[in-house]
Amino acid sequence: MLSRSILLSLSLILFWASALAKEPPVDLPADGPQPLSAGILMVLWRGETEAEHGFREGLNELGFNSPVTIIDARQDRNRLAGLLRLQTHQLSQFDAVYTFGTTASVMTQQVLRNRRPQIFNMVSDPVGAGLVDGLSRNQNSPSGKSITGISDAISASLRLTTAATMFPIKRLAVLINPREENSMSQLQELRKASTDQGIDLIELRVAPGTPLLDNLLTLLAAEGVDVDSIYVPSDSYLISRSKEIMKVLNQTRYRVIAPTKGFVGAGALIGVVPDYRELGRRAAHLLQQIRQGDDIDRIPVVSIERPRVLVNVAAVERLGLSLPVHSSGWLSQ
Repeated sequence: MLSRSILLSLSLILFWASALAKEPPVDLPADGPQPLSAGILMVLWRGETEAEHGFREGLNELGFNSPVTIIDARQDRNRLAGLLRLQTHQLSQFDAVYTFGTTASVMTQQVLRNRRPQIFNMVSDPVGAGLVDGLSRNQNSPSGKSITGISDAISASLRLTTAATMFPIKRLAVLINPREENSMSQLQELRKASTDQGIDLIELRVAPGTPLLDNLLTLLAAEGVDVDSIYVPSDSYLISRSKEIMKVLNQTRYRVIAPTKGFVGAGALIGVVPDYRELGRRAAHLLQQIRQGDDIDRIPVVSIERPRVLVNVAAVERLGLSLPVHSSGWLSQ
């Protein structure tokens, strides 16, 4: 699809995954920061994404060249629980723990129990997930939680309003993974946003390890769901199957509102998306703040201020739509 599409503001997606790996330390320049003594534990839900590439780049830019140990859950809670148990007695040896996604971040926090600083990334609702008590953090009454991080939340209202500049939305289907707290949190928000905008919302439930998504794709291929548009929330399971989903939807009349540029690259019509790589770099800067002595319990959670808008021009043409003059770039939340 990329060969047939011009993706506005789209850069190359890099992806690399590892179940358990360790990198050797690299000597720092004499005038740079001192290396982290035991290194960083990275707890990932679906392998390395652009966010982790950005985190590594940020660490290098800041002069922190340290060993990195990776735990990859491969989207399996039981696997992650087992790997975390194996690391239980070693967790205190790490200087910091980086976690990707809501499930990995919550499970790690439960095992870590504030023994080491934790920096989460790509968590849509860190307050609802119980990771922190508030995004701004209470400067006068710290919670005692040794954690801060990045929220990738982009409001459903903003996504729907942006999409509506290109096409009318009357009946909207949303793919929902009930096993993900992140996905269910977004569903609550989408219900309100669709009601406010007079849109009929149809909820289509899928779940990893079941045939639900495959069965649904068969139904959608025959355009058996009476909607004009499909909303895909930011959910690791759905994102990991973006190519399969779009291979089917690209043959239909459905207009797809996507959560990532990978979806747009695979053929989704429009995406209001976070910049994974930039958020990874910002996570590295949070680590720098902690290393410089800032109280982690007082460091506010970083939120997306200006999400990116991506439009797949080939999808615009295929669906017979008109491309708005200002159809790509940055929005303010």
